[in-house]
Amino acid sequence: PAARLGPAAADRLREAPWRLLRVPGVRPQQADHFARAVLGQDAGPGDVRRGRALVLHLLTEAARGGHTVTPAAEVMSALERARVPDPRGAVEAALDEAEVLSLTEEPEFGSDIDEESFEEDAEPEEPEEMLGAARWALAEEAAAEAFQRLTLTAAPLLDDAAVKGLRDGLPEDRSLALTAALRTGVSILRGGERERPVLGQPVP
Repeated sequence: PAARLGPAAADRLREAPWRLLRVPGVRPQQADHFARAVLGQDAGPGDVRRGRALVLHLLTEAARGGHTVTPAAEVMSALERARVPDPRGAVEAALDEAEVLSLTEEPEFGSDIDEESFEEDAEPEEPEEMLGAARWALAEEAAAEAFQRLTLTAAPLLDDAAVKGLRDGLPEDRSLALTAALRTGVSILRGGERERPVLGQPVP
């Protein structure tokens, strides 16, 4: 624990035993057991320290699974399953610690809106609140900003004639990928989309 919690780990754990969840591999049930050993009968499921630690734990586990932000509704559902009586309060407590960030994801509006079904006085779709562990969300934001700077300053690797010569005879998907890579000068390789597991449950 000292490696994760610092040299004052013992004092910090006495103050908030559920900080033990910051140690990789520790499950909420184990943290609850530890908290009961430290706090006795005061270690209840509604303890604000427990809820706050669970929020960060859930978001950290989601980030390890490839999801640096998670819908707030999913986080609160997972907190309910963990017997947290006030999930919204737990989220607010975690936000107050500044180790969790709240982000707003605006709804996307396509250019092919059906005019017949569009109503001028229709209520706009509410933006979805997303939560993320600050360390991962800030790192992702910094990476996105760096990528944008590279994209704005990058020059094509080859001229159009050379690109056309290279892509002749290639399947369409490879031709498009090659064209994008050579014309933009910046490429990002990523894995396929992973299904988001149920938050708070182990991934099989």
